[in-house]
Parts: sequence; structure tokens; C-alpha cells
Amino acid sequence: MYTFELTHEQVDRIVTNELKDQLKYLEREMAEYERDPHENWIHHDDVPYNKKMIKALKKVIGHYGG
Repeated sequence: MYTFELTHEQVDRIVTNELKDQLKYLEREMAEYERDPHENWIHHDDVPYNKKMIKALKKVIGHYGG
């Protein structure tokens, strides 16, 4: 098994990049849904959850300087 060490800055960058990817995915999914909800189906419970998640991700990413 291999091990390696990362600095806090490297870990922050990795985590921030993943959060940004998740944000882009959710924003794209919601934009497609809002453009045509019949063609781009999302479970009705997921719509308000995704909107809350987008706001939360923006806040967290902003906190880390993203």
C-alpha cells in the first residue's frame, strides 16, 4: 500500500474543486429541468432539496475562497 502526504492547501483545493463540480452538476440539472420538466424529469422531492443544496454549496465554496 502506498501513502503520501498532502498539505492543508492541497486538501482545501481538492475539496473545493469537488464542491464546485457538484454545484455545476446541480445547477445544470436544475436548469434543464426548469427549461423542460417533462423531458428532464427530477423527483418532486428533489427539486426543493437541490435548490437548497445549490445555495448551501455557494455559501461553503465562498467560505473557502472558491
